Amino acid sequence: MSDHDTQARPTSDLIRPLERVLRTLHANPFPDVANPPEVKKRASVAVILRVQPHYSHWPPRHAPDESFIDVAHAGSAEQRATAFFDQDWVKHGEPEVLLIRRAAREGDRWQSHVALPGGRRDPDDEGDKAAAIRETAEEVGIDLSDANCIAIGNLPQRVVTTSWGKVALMVLCPYVFLITQPSLPPLRLQPTEVASTHWVSLRALLSPSQRTFAYEDVSSRLAKQEKGWRKDVMRVMLGKMQFAAIRLIPSESSYCSTTPGFLPPAPNPTYGPP
Repeated sequence: MSDHDTQARPTSDLIRPLERVLRTLHANPFPDVANPPEVKKRASVAVILRVQPHYSHWPPRHAPDESFIDVAHAGSAEQRATAFFDQDWVKHGEPEVLLIRRAAREGDRWQSHVALPGGRRDPDDEGDKAAAIRETAEEVGIDLSDANCIAIGNLPQRVVTTSWGKVALMVLCPYVFLITQPSLPPLRLQPTEVASTHWVSLRALLSPSQRTFAYEDVSSRLAKQEKGWRKDVMRVMLGKMQFAAIRLIPSESSYCSTTPGFLPPAPNPTYGPP
């Protein structure tokens, strides 16, 4: 498919493929990955999907009309998914995923990263999925155990490593959830964990026009044990590494005004009184 075809694709063209993918995930769960002998940590993240209604196909605002389907009480997860995707506003809607930008915290390797909601599994969690549900509620205030949310299934778990794959950090466990409401209450962002949240359309993530590159200084991590001139040599030799990236175009964003770094520490000299 050409770049032009992807950019011109109607939003509803992704609804049926998304439905098929979610049905496949629900019917074919991936097996759990055991922790390496030297690693005890497990972490879970939530892939939270919603459908943003189209202007011309808005869901009923007041009393339910003849097109209303009670998704929350439609039966099993599979039956609820069928009821959800059969609604007119869903058929013409825009599927989106929730991303977060983590708060800036000194010493946190994940600070300011764009990520999925989630975090470390606690001893009190019943399992990896329970950890994803708890962490999401704590970080952004979405209750994934609510009747208006369908637990679709999981994605492949993997061992996260560092030092070029030599050191294992944790087992990462992703779970997919589908919000069946056309709108959500305001999100409650945890100030110490989340700086902002962003709903991004799957269409934008798939668009070739949004693909780009980012350059990151990797020498600072690789030269942590070095001091003095050796550290400078490492920086010159390694420089910046190029990574594939995607320019994000959020349809809706929320910001935590009480998180550290919400306001710049000093006035920007570019903008000031005339």
